[in-house]
Amino acid sequence: MKKFLAEQIPENSLHVKFDIVTGQALKDDGYPHLQLDCISLFLLSLVQMISSGLQIIYTSDEVEFVQNLIYCIERAYRIADYGMWERGSKYNTGTPELNASNVGMAKAALEAVNGFNLFGEHGASWTVVYIDIDAHIRNKAVFEQLLPRESSSKPTDAALLPVLSWPFFATHDAHLKEQTLLTIVQSLKGRYGFKRYLRDGYGTLLEDRNAQFYQESANLQIFEGLECEWPFLTFFQIIGCIFRGDLHQANELWADMELMLHMTSQGVVVPAYYYVPYNHSGKTRGQGQRVATTEGQDDKYFLWGQSLYVVTRLLIDSLVPVNELDPIKRHLSASERPRLSHRYINFEASSKDRLIQIAVIAESLRLHQVLATHGVPSQTPMQTEPIQIWSPNQLKAALKFMGVNYDLELCGRPERPVGLLGTSLFYRVCGQTVICYPLLFEVNDFYISQDLNSVINKVQSDIHMLSCMWKLEGRPTYLIMITEAMVQSANARDLIDLLSSLKAGATCTGVRVKLDRLQSLVSSGTKEHLDFLTHLSEQSNSKDELNFKSIKERETSSTSELRVNLSPERVCQVQPPAEACHYLLPLQ
Repeated sequence: MKKFLAEQIPENSLHVKFDIVTGQALKDDGYPHLQLDCISLFLLSLVQMISSGLQIIYTSDEVEFVQNLIYCIERAYRIADYGMWERGSKYNTGTPELNASNVGMAKAALEAVNGFNLFGEHGASWTVVYIDIDAHIRNKAVFEQLLPRESSSKPTDAALLPVLSWPFFATHDAHLKEQTLLTIVQSLKGRYGFKRYLRDGYGTLLEDRNAQFYQESANLQIFEGLECEWPFLTFFQIIGCIFRGDLHQANELWADMELMLHMTSQGVVVPAYYYVPYNHSGKTRGQGQRVATTEGQDDKYFLWGQSLYVVTRLLIDSLVPVNELDPIKRHLSASERPRLSHRYINFEASSKDRLIQIAVIAESLRLHQVLATHGVPSQTPMQTEPIQIWSPNQLKAALKFMGVNYDLELCGRPERPVGLLGTSLFYRVCGQTVICYPLLFEVNDFYISQDLNSVINKVQSDIHMLSCMWKLEGRPTYLIMITEAMVQSANARDLIDLLSSLKAGATCTGVRVKLDRLQSLVSSGTKEHLDFLTHLSEQSNSKDELNFKSIKERETSSTSELRVNLSPERVCQVQPPAEACHYLLPLQ
């Protein structure tokens, strides 16, 4: 897993195929794959089963392993993979590409696992797992931008059926979902089931089964009209109809599908696919009779199809309600789902009347007084206590220990910056309240702060983005860090005008804002609990809690950035695990 987080290549991907008798991992060198869809399905299924009342996770090692699995899929929006069918682009030349199905699965899994307690309702605080909310929003944006396409080479793909309906329910945008499903049905639906995608040569008699990939110059047009049709994909369509309450269409589809199944002495057998025989692969281009594969012979079965048949039959016969298949109610929109007592943060539907909370932090007491003369309320870092203000680098260093496990050689959260949404939360850390200012004001790494006009434009852009992208309960809180250099700039008047408009409660983009003291914004702001740090402190056998840096106020005028100082009395006394306190050291 450590290698995969460092480099996403098939050689580093996790094993997902195991011997049913020995439990040993099976090598599958025939098809390259990064297994993003398998990890997403595992995480979603794990949350569903635990929510149904099962006790699956028992140790902290397992909790930390699951946390590291989350890191594997957080950046699915930027990872080119080989798709559900393990062929990459539709040209089957071994070229991976960004797939909407993979991104949608990762998005749904992240929503399901966010703030979830793996020990269930009676779990401890340290058994909660976390996600990067900024990564989730990027997955959502990329997924909805790709739809109704599957990828750059595939106009559509049947792999989107389980993504849009059970089990993932990756989007609740009714128009986008309907448009994508209609495209799939019109392009891929056949008499015997669904084609996987257009010009798919798998299983056809014209494909060279001895070649893993096609030649670059291969003509895919020879497969047009001859694509194999897969009955099991229709089960996803039937289940989707039942979840929507369209029982009439579900029964019609079921009646047609029963004709495609085989009755044997062992019971009902679902063929893997129907292919076009030689005598129908000429001028008719697949319009004639098709032949089923030989599942059921020699005790060989297509388990994916058999499993979906059982699930669909139970729903059709009303033996299992839909809520039993979806305990966390993913088929409902975020605003309709019941709140879970053991979930720290819940997603909610976006609001057009979103209010953005803003606090202005002045570098020095003198600057605080200057802003007051212009009617702009502000605070110095000392005046925000007991709330601590961290830099993005400090928060990133603290989050690094999320999921660390030395016995399993799990290194915790990768070195990834904290995005805009992640810096708009209040964090509860070992009994203290912490908030982080945006990366825009991190002058050590981000030099845009030297251009005041760019800062003003970026602040307005950030506020607008928060109003559009915020999907968590509670209000986002945005910190604006004001330095002496900004006020002494030639464009200082524009900055004062911006702060005055924020005080009035609106921005140039029409977003409603509330500018107030930081202490007054905590109760209505969104709060995240980083309890894994408390657990590290308890494991160290120290009676003292972890202590954190505070921003020391400098009352003298200065043109340099806000610096973080660590007073001697705040030095952490915890020794092992020593790495847990590294982020307490001054950042260079």
